[in-house]
Amino acid sequence: KVSAFNSKITKVDSAAKITVKDKNNKAKSTTATLVTGDKITITSGSSSKTYTVVIYGDLNGDGVINSGDLLKLRQHLIGTNKLSGGYSKSGDINKDNTINSGDLLKLRQHLIGTSKITQ
Repeated sequence: KVSAFNSKITKVDSAAKITVKDKNNKAKSTTATLVTGDKITITSGSSSKTYTVVIYGDLNGDGVINSGDLLKLRQHLIGTNKLSGGYSKSGDINKDNTINSGDLLKLRQHLIGTSKITQ
């Protein structure tokens, strides 16, 4: 949730201002779930930095790891719909800096319940 993330940041810097926007650049409420592709901007004083949220396995940015993500990964692997940006990073499920059949295996194992994707 956005609120949980905000509280962790403000514990480190109580003056920090945090904004979260979705992939369409619309502000998200504090009760919303963070998903792949969201943009978090943290401003403290005159300094500001923007980060892209990456949830390993959430390749379509809906906040749920399911068969839609499996389809996205398969399309990427066969070259019909390449992932980019944070979505590409979310596809590197085994974190070896390459999206390949190992990531497909990890995603399938997660979906059938024999393994869990760790963030």
